[in-house]
Amino acid sequence: MNSTKPMLVRMLNSMGSDVTFHREDDGTPCPCRTPEGFRDPAWHKAHPTEPVCNEQGFLTTPVEIVVKAAIQPVRIGPALSRLNQVADKLLGDVQIDDKLGVFPCVWDGFRLDFEGWSEAGEDFILYDGNRYTAVAYDKLPDVNGDPDHHWEVGLRLLRMREADVA
Repeated sequence: MNSTKPMLVRMLNSMGSDVTFHREDDGTPCPCRTPEGFRDPAWHKAHPTEPVCNEQGFLTTPVEIVVKAAIQPVRIGPALSRLNQVADKLLGDVQIDDKLGVFPCVWDGFRLDFEGWSEAGEDFILYDGNRYTAVAYDKLPDVNGDPDHHWEVGLRLLRMREADVA
């Protein structure tokens, strides 16, 4: 059976939304880390010219790419009960701003990976001016058996638009 990846890419190009995929690498331990593995903010105050680490105390290099994805509200009515079932499976306790995203596994040669997504907010999806975290994900195979067709991702709002927070 032929791959449906080209069809997915055409569909996302014509009907998908521009979404920023922001992911930070594992990084290297910051010199501010104590022997117990905690961050020491005093170290950064004493060394203001040194790079600032993330909340886990690692110096990371962010990877950011704009991809096309299909993003939908989680609850959109009984006509799309399949979507609601996927959302229940991925998100469990659904919140009002939750979204369900369909992302290709590879976009423009870049491999998207939602496994090990940071719970602290360093990794995020920027969609419609809002930041979302991936709280759950499921990678689905292609009909030809290729394990990397697309991701179904449960997205939860991290931060509202900057203009709305004032």
